[in-house]
This record gives sequence, C-alpha cells and structure tokens, in this order.
Amino acid sequence: MQQTGLIQHAHDDLITDTAYDFYGLRLATCGLDQRIKIWQLDESNGSWRVQDEWKAHEAPVSKIHWAHPEFGSVIASCSFDRTAKVWEQASANALLDTQQFPNATADGGVSSQPVSRWLERNVMAESKGTVRDVEFAPHYFGLKLATISTDNVLRVYECVDQSSLTTWQLLLDIDVLNLPTTSSTPTFHSSRQHTIALSTPTQTTATLDLKTSNNFADHAQALSQGLAQNAALNNQAAASRHTINNREADGGWCLSWCKDRYWGEILAVGAATSGVIKIVQLTPSRRHITLLTLDPSPSLASSASIPPTPSITQATNTSNINNISANLPAPGHTTSPLQPFATPTAATASSSLIPAPPSQGPSAERNKEATKSAITSLSWAPSCGRSYHLIATGSRDGTVHIWRVQPGEELDSVGPLTDDGPDLGKDTSETDESRWSVIGVSKVEHKSSVSRVEWNITGTILSSAGNDGRIRLWKAGPEGQWKSAGTIGVEQVEESEADSQRDVDMER
Repeated sequence: MQQTGLIQHAHDDLITDTAYDFYGLRLATCGLDQRIKIWQLDESNGSWRVQDEWKAHEAPVSKIHWAHPEFGSVIASCSFDRTAKVWEQASANALLDTQQFPNATADGGVSSQPVSRWLERNVMAESKGTVRDVEFAPHYFGLKLATISTDNVLRVYECVDQSSLTTWQLLLDIDVLNLPTTSSTPTFHSSRQHTIALSTPTQTTATLDLKTSNNFADHAQALSQGLAQNAALNNQAAASRHTINNREADGGWCLSWCKDRYWGEILAVGAATSGVIKIVQLTPSRRHITLLTLDPSPSLASSASIPPTPSITQATNTSNINNISANLPAPGHTTSPLQPFATPTAATASSSLIPAPPSQGPSAERNKEATKSAITSLSWAPSCGRSYHLIATGSRDGTVHIWRVQPGEELDSVGPLTDDGPDLGKDTSETDESRWSVIGVSKVEHKSSVSRVEWNITGTILSSAGNDGRIRLWKAGPEGQWKSAGTIGVEQVEESEADSQRDVDMER
C-alpha cells in the first residue's frame, strides 16, 4: 500500500533535490530559490513541518546529501555558484553564542527574527564549473565527500578534523572524460590473444601476451597507430570541454558510491554528454583504477562478431609514441612472452589493447556519440547479500537502465594494494575472473526525461522521477525482468488528501 503526503508551498521556486536522513524522520529540500529547508516528520499524523531554513548559496542549489549520523547532523550541498558546502546543525549552546549568531540578545535570549540552527563549516571552491552532484562516502571509509561538476572533474575530499568539520583536504581530482576504459568490454568477453598490458600508474612493469605471434614490429606499429588515433580523439574531446555553455543544457553529471565495504572505496561517475558510466576504485595511495565502463550503446553488442584488431583505449600524448615503440624488442629478437618492459612515463593511466572493429575511427566515434543520451542520475543499490551489484541510471531520453555488475575476484586477485600499487607477484592478466563485467542489463521507459533514480533500503525496488511530474516504481520479476510496480503523481496525492479531509469532516 502506498502512503503519500503533500507539502504545500515547500519552496518559492522549483525544488531541485530532496534527501531523507538515515532514520527517515527528517527531510532536506533545496531549490532554485537558493535555500535549504529541513522538515521534521510528525509521526502522530504523518505531516511534515519546517524545522529550519536558510539561504545556502548565491545561486540555485543543485543537490544535497546527509552524512551518516555517527558524524552528527551534517549535510552537504552543491550549487551553480561553483561551490560545495558542508553544514552542521548547531548545539543549544552555539545558538546562544552572540559571535556566531548576531540575533542572540545579551541576556541569553534570542530575538524574534528567525535564525537557522545550521552552521556553514566548510566551502569547497575548487570547481571551474557548476557543481551538479555531491555525496558522502559510506561511513566505514571515514568522513569523505565526492563532487562532480561541469568541468568534468570528480573531486574527493576528506575531513581532517572531524571535531570541527572545518578542515577538509582534497584527495583526488580526476578528469572523468579522460579516464581510460577497461580491457573488459561490458557486453561481451573479447578475445585476448593480441593483448598488450601496459604499466598502470601504480606499477612499473607490464607483461606481454603474444600467444599467436612473435612479430613485435607489427604490434609496435599497431600500438603507435592506436596511440595516435586516440590522441586525436582526446584533442577533440578537450576542445569540446571548453564549450561549457553549449553543452550544459544537454549534459548530465552524477555520481554514486558503492555501498559494500568489502570491495573498498569504489564509485560510479558520469559526466557531460558521453552517455557512459565509469566505475572507479580509489587506492590507499590516493590513486585511481578504472574497473569497468557501462556503455548502453547498441554498437557494443554488435561488435562482438567483428574480427578484432588492436585499438588503444588509453588517453595519452603523441609524444610518448616513439618512446613506447623504442622499448619494444626489435624484429627477429626472441624473448619470453612474460618479459616485462616499462613505459616511458608513470603518468599514463592504466590501459590495454582490446579488440575493436576495423571501421572504428573518429567518424565512427562521432556517430556513436550522436546516438547516446546524457545520463542525468545514477544510483548504486545496497548489496544485501547479493553476489552481484545493481546500478541504475536515468537518461535525458527517458530510459532507465538497470545494470547487473559482476565483480572480479577479491582485491587480492590484482595483488594486495600497497603504497606502491598492486603487488604483481602473481600474474592475473590471463583470468577473466579478476575483471569486473556486466552480466545483464535491463531497460525500462519512464516516458520523459529522468531527473532522479533511487533504490529502496534493500535494493529491491527502484524509483525514477521525471519531468512528467510522476514517480514510477520498478521491481524485478521471478525471471529477472524489471516491470512497473506502480506510479505516483501529484494529482493522486491531492486526491488522497481531499479524500482524507472528507473522511474527517464526516466523522465530525
């Protein structure tokens, strides 16, 4: 049974986001009026009343998120003013502090003018674009906060002093569009006979797997061509990133943390109009590894039947091409397939050669981008004992995708993570079990641009909200297919409220 309630005149302008606290008894809302409101639930009658409200930013507030209650009453907000802020609910003593609250009177009372009980603890102003999403990390990783903005940079902060919440350190800033894709294609397991594993930012050596041929010159040429091709694509992407005003209306920026502690600090992030989601793991050495790319493009499924040719998926500079080629053995020189070689610089991201269609090129990439729709919302479901992960995405074209992601082996499968990176004591490049992969994806239609997707506490029911003013509920059937479980609209709530009022009048 659906129980709904209506909050009349919640904000003076459009509401952009809502968030429940850990216990579901308080609701935070924000809107285009630059204000944040905290609502308290009256459990006796199910109504909501305003507990606090204040002007939080100098521009519309885009997102808000509650921290875990073990850190106190703390929320984070982000805005179109290019900042993210951390707020803490003040204690009773702080409310009477005349230095923090000028409206407090000298005799210890408080003037009649309303005063917010929430204090601004920190402002993150590193973004070069509007900040579109903000989310605290799961509490077992400490008080950490991730933001994504229209400069396509994912930033991760950590609170250094949790007693005051005033000191935050920027741990990572990652250009999402330049994150490498992974060697495991989401929709199929490709042949790996022509794989060359380059060194990652956390390792200094790599292994060669040339089972079908010892002609290293051919592989060096393919490597150089792939690097040059990918560098040209990256230059085009870099040029497009400067046209922020032209793409903000069509883009989408979102992030979501993995709720499962076992796999470490992992989050999914999407940016701009790429239409893809990248799953990134953060290492203790403040580096990152791209585990998987979720791409709903239908070309991926069709490409499984095309004969593979080497193609580079790493973003790099053309100046490194000759240096990498020089490190490869000369033609006719025999060496062990497992003989390591080093890349010229440790600044390159992890990458590998994966099979790609022969027709793949700049024009093919542009055509594929044209068929994609920006992802506007992202939600990682609680695991609740499942052997796989569920990730939901909502797009501007009204589609909702539910991804079933199978994690690889435990973290030891890529070597224990140390300050110098993974331990390469055992070779895992040959096992598909060590890679994250997509084992299924479902697609449902919301019928209008999706602004928000969210899971329930057990990860069994998905809700999607769209520009049609409706919330649709989705649930998996016995065969794993996701089907509609109901809809909620404003008109239904208004009718419910009217019926309830009529019942009260009749009792009187």
